Amino acid sequence: MSLTQKGLILLILLLTCFSQRLFPQDKENEFRIVLRDLQIEFKGISSYDENQILSLIKSGSSAFLDLSEIDNDINRIKKFYFDAGFFDAVIDTSITVYYKAKEASVKFIINEKSQYKFNIISIKGLENLSSEIKGNVNDENKKLIKKGDRYNRNNISQEIFRIINVLNNNGYPDAIFEQPEIIKIVSADPALSKSIDVNITIKPNRRYYVNKISVQLKNNKHSISVSDFLKEVDIKENDLYNKDKIIEIENKINKISIVDYARIQAENIDSINNKIDLTLNVNLKDKYELKPEIFGYDINNAFYAGIGLSFSDRYFLGRGRNQTVGARILAHSIDINALELNFQLFQPNIFNNSNINGNWNLKGTFYSEDIFKIGVIKNNFQIVYDFPSYTYINNLLFDWKISNERFNTKSNILEYSNDTSIILTPDLFLNIFSSVFGLSVYHNSSNNFQFPTSGNIQTFVFEESGSIGTIIKKLFDISTLSYLKFTNIDKFYFNLSGTQSKSVLATKFLIGMIFEYGDNRLKINNVPVDVSIFPLEARYICGGSTSVRGWGARKLGTFVGKEIGGNFILEGSFEHRTRPFLESNSFFKDLGFVTFLDYGNLWKEPKYFKVSEIALAIGFGIRYYTIVGPVRFDFGFKLYDFSPGAGTDKWLFKNDLKTIFKDKLSFQFGIGNTF
Repeated sequence: MSLTQKGLILLILLLTCFSQRLFPQDKENEFRIVLRDLQIEFKGISSYDENQILSLIKSGSSAFLDLSEIDNDINRIKKFYFDAGFFDAVIDTSITVYYKAKEASVKFIINEKSQYKFNIISIKGLENLSSEIKGNVNDENKKLIKKGDRYNRNNISQEIFRIINVLNNNGYPDAIFEQPEIIKIVSADPALSKSIDVNITIKPNRRYYVNKISVQLKNNKHSISVSDFLKEVDIKENDLYNKDKIIEIENKINKISIVDYARIQAENIDSINNKIDLTLNVNLKDKYELKPEIFGYDINNAFYAGIGLSFSDRYFLGRGRNQTVGARILAHSIDINALELNFQLFQPNIFNNSNINGNWNLKGTFYSEDIFKIGVIKNNFQIVYDFPSYTYINNLLFDWKISNERFNTKSNILEYSNDTSIILTPDLFLNIFSSVFGLSVYHNSSNNFQFPTSGNIQTFVFEESGSIGTIIKKLFDISTLSYLKFTNIDKFYFNLSGTQSKSVLATKFLIGMIFEYGDNRLKINNVPVDVSIFPLEARYICGGSTSVRGWGARKLGTFVGKEIGGNFILEGSFEHRTRPFLESNSFFKDLGFVTFLDYGNLWKEPKYFKVSEIALAIGFGIRYYTIVGPVRFDFGFKLYDFSPGAGTDKWLFKNDLKTIFKDKLSFQFGIGNTF
């Protein structure tokens, strides 16, 4: 803003105040000029959009024109561009005053010019360190700033923290850095034009080794031994101090059910012998918990509500085991109800290996339905192996699910497909057994659970049923099922905003297939009946809030009976997520918006797959981010409906508005990210 502009505005303010003293008004606000609007104008190419610049501007938070705040806004915008490497950026303003209306409009004019690049990046202060540490610091694959990269102040900070972290993990807990020196190069050489040199100075200070490790337990009402926690601390005396190792141990101990929080602190620092004592401080919860429950959920597409009671022992027989037993009474109606009994045991450190955990869940459910009395016993064993953080695979999960479902008839007739019926006597007994082996491989490099902005998640799941079931089937009058199942899910996240957590492109791809083999038919009195017993929970379903959102839950598929699932699925999404008010301190801080394109479908068998039957959906949604994840509302439209209803077209925009809102729109609600 020029001196002439400032003088003109001040003159108008003085004249306004003088006229108001001659002709007094009732309200103090009538002495001031109202700020009508704020505008952003970019000259030349812009690397940022208008909303990103408006988020920096504080003018407008008041209804009136404030010249000092406009000056502050100019400085904030200059700093924003300077930190992003636009050292020559020019920020100007244009103010239009509407004297009679006592209003003004403010326009910020931005010419960002060229972004500077890194030339020479020099790191000083590491000369006396080991070649191993220097090699880790100078590893080109790990560096966050390199010659030729576009300058960004945040990237320099992240590179410094990376170097400090390398030192912290190699015995230098007191490593510090000096303010980096940024040198703007002035040269006629085109290769050096618009470039800068960076000098980073690190001070490693002393190198320390671990001397003694101790444990302090707080609220230890049940005399739990400190030795149980020492076994979790895989740092030994005379090991180099390692910050990441300490954080890893803290996270591992915090997962133990009885632990409220755990923290390792450095104490008794011996600077002469370069030794540090470590103390693990653990605050404990109550060992026992009795918890009443009120709940409601769907079982086989029917809603059940009920009450329950659970009892937990958070340190069952020591070594961090957590045991829970519980009972629930559920009801859909007076005649349709259920009773659940549950036993669960979590076992850490299987085979004395802190990376291997196990879980055993034994559950018995007894249903009373219209036709059957059903007893279900499910026994699930899980073993999880956690890999070191530097590996691509995060963990492997092996599980073995054994279930036995027994049906006793309450009625005389059960009708099923093809207008056929089976006469069921009250004493008829059906017995279905399954044994499913599963192996899941997980990779997760995403940076945030609530709002991931970078990284990816990959999951590969393999299941086999039939190897044990076939043996049981030969020995007993029992029905069983045989199949192979493979599922792959890939999720990727890309930060588009240049600032943390504001604008992200998220993508998902899912493919799954089931190959049935053997005789998966119902067996009654040792006679196979042409009714498949393949369970709904094992099949794929399509459509809904986490699938192709133009269709409701279980409403998308290429065959009759899609509601009970199919054996081949292919689906994916492209979703743009934005949180425009992230820097605000108001209620709107956690408000977000999405736009999306979903695709996919469900087929009865892999052999029936057709590209022409892949459905498309587009839409938008609203998010509010909470501790447990975002609460989301989505509006999905059927962009391409491979099987349109009568009087509608396959393509969305070839239909009139009435048809679109009646037949092509689906509303979705959910908690947690779509993917």
